[in-house]
Amino acid sequence: MHFAASTLACLSALVGVSNGALSVDFGSKDSIKQAAKLVATDLMAFYKGDQPGMLPGMLPGPASTTGQRDLYFWWQSGAMWGTMIDYWHYTGDETWNDKVIFGLLGQAGENHDFNPSNWSLQMGNDDQAFWGMASLGAAETKFKDPPSSEPQWLALTQAVWNEQQKRLTTGFDKDCNGGLHWQVFSGNQGYDYKNTISNGAFFNMGARLALYSDNHTYADIASQTWDWLQGVGLVDKDWNVYDGANTGPDPETGKERNCTNINKLQYSYNAAVMIQGAAVMYKYVSNHSFPCHSVLGLWQEKADDWNPYEQTKDDIWASRVESLTKRTLEFFFPNGTAYEPTCEHALCTMDATSFKGYLHRWLGYAVQMVPQVRDTVMPVLESSAKAAVKTCTGGDNGRMCGFRWSSGAFDNEVGAGQQMNVLGALSVLLMDDAPPLVTSQNGGTSQGNPNAGAKDRNPAELRDITQGDRVGAGFVTLFLLLAGIGTYLWMDF
Repeated sequence: MHFAASTLACLSALVGVSNGALSVDFGSKDSIKQAAKLVATDLMAFYKGDQPGMLPGMLPGPASTTGQRDLYFWWQSGAMWGTMIDYWHYTGDETWNDKVIFGLLGQAGENHDFNPSNWSLQMGNDDQAFWGMASLGAAETKFKDPPSSEPQWLALTQAVWNEQQKRLTTGFDKDCNGGLHWQVFSGNQGYDYKNTISNGAFFNMGARLALYSDNHTYADIASQTWDWLQGVGLVDKDWNVYDGANTGPDPETGKERNCTNINKLQYSYNAAVMIQGAAVMYKYVSNHSFPCHSVLGLWQEKADDWNPYEQTKDDIWASRVESLTKRTLEFFFPNGTAYEPTCEHALCTMDATSFKGYLHRWLGYAVQMVPQVRDTVMPVLESSAKAAVKTCTGGDNGRMCGFRWSSGAFDNEVGAGQQMNVLGALSVLLMDDAPPLVTSQNGGTSQGNPNAGAKDRNPAELRDITQGDRVGAGFVTLFLLLAGIGTYLWMDF
């Protein structure tokens, strides 16, 4: 009892816990680290997947459309494990590493592709990609490898990427001249939506796989994906990143939409996933001696008198990172604090409650790839983290974090997403003291399989999905779109 009391007293003094509230001395790395551990502790309290009768790797769920705030979508569990891998990498704290391994492998699926049969019928490309990005993060940070009898981190991500690449090629349609559909199966509501997060995450994984494995094929296809996103208008000339566009006939006019009706709602994770991927492409290209040419996605930016050999091999990607980062900081960090404009004035959807964490983490990752954006990005990430901590005064323990950071106070919104946000914001501030990211050429140990992945399942071959299995992704998208449209109209007025 004396030991526990003295330890608690020391911890309270170190991180500045007053009346349960979380406060941090941002001039002390130890204080940031200890505060991050408290936030991680509260995040992991939401996870029940290692308890009897619960699903391994899963936060409680699936979420419903009734607004119940203690249920989560399948993809959010993968996002949580990615957050916890970053937490370990930046802090060195191994407390939850075994749970992370157990959680990721628990949803790897029968074909080791993060497409388990009990979720496959309602699988979205973006859902699968969040798990793939988490396992790729494990490879890049040299997270503990699974036993040899289990699927390996790199191979798991390769399986996700391979399956999505196959969907692009074998399922290619004339609508929009390419691009991944949001949903995997054409019968699912939302299949006619080609969204940025699905294609941006595919681009992101391709760029990172290229850097990790030193395989130019990944870089080539990543560049083509970037070009598609710009060409269709989901990334515009002012570096706004929009949510998606529809294919198929317009329900009112019958006219083919062909991605001409861009949904101009902006969510921070869309911009962030593009920045991280572009930063990795910059790093990959700068590591190689080949000159600029079309396979690096440069043809869209050439002028009539443009000569690829007159430019350095990496300046196009540097320019993309810098321009996209500048716009992202302007739009999503007003007054130096992360802000999700599409939903902050109202009840944010379960999906969007965790976007700020990815925004912070992926911007921090980009800084490690493109050092010239450091002086622009890091002061904003720190000021935003300071604002975030001020909301951590809620819950039974008096330190649970809120969502609306610009308010400077707890907003009575408790959840895993809110904890992921603040944990990401704190953890990334410690990146200078963390080991460097690795590749297969400089210390990476994760084993890959370039041919990983299974043939996409025929829905008729899958077992019946119980009501308890259903994620309800189509309803979620409808909710997101309707909520966003309302916000968009509200912002216009």
